[in-house]
Amino acid sequence: MGKHLTRKQLFEIIKEGKEFPHLKDCPECREALSLLKVFYMVDMPRLAEPPRGWVDKAVAIFPSESKAKSWRELVEMVFDSWSIPHPVGVRGSGGLSERRIQFRAGEYIFDMRAEHRRQDWLFVAQINRPENLPAASVVKVGKKEIMADAAGLFTWSSKRPPARLGFVTGDKIVDLPELAWKKPLPPRR
Repeated sequence: MGKHLTRKQLFEIIKEGKEFPHLKDCPECREALSLLKVFYMVDMPRLAEPPRGWVDKAVAIFPSESKAKSWRELVEMVFDSWSIPHPVGVRGSGGLSERRIQFRAGEYIFDMRAEHRRQDWLFVAQINRPENLPAASVVKVGKKEIMADAAGLFTWSSKRPPARLGFVTGDKIVDLPELAWKKPLPPRR
């Protein structure tokens, strides 16, 4: 095939009715032209403002802040390896470099392993769920969004461990409780 039509040439077709024989043989350019015709806004009158009542009804459809808070309250920590004392023979600095955390949010289980390396932290998370619920699409780490790999694992690294975590599943955003990353001292005897 040859080169595709430029953006300028596509605009010339729309505005001036120019013809380019290339369009007959190129499905990509025909598709680009049809999209441009649908969304072309130059020299078009502005859209009218929608009626205020319609806007209010549309806003009312979305969940309110209170519903999002009630979902957040359903999240509970199930397991934190830093909160349980290790047997005497296992205690040492090794427990400080790894942490396993598990949260339950409704029927979802967020399971994360953190490993402190020399320069950074490595994190691997998995979200288990019953088959009838949608899979998690994104894990939110602060403002960053992590996508799952082919095995369904969310993997990332950072200089510091995250205080805020969450995940997106279906139409829900689940915010997990804030995490502290200073290991508690063992009780004195």
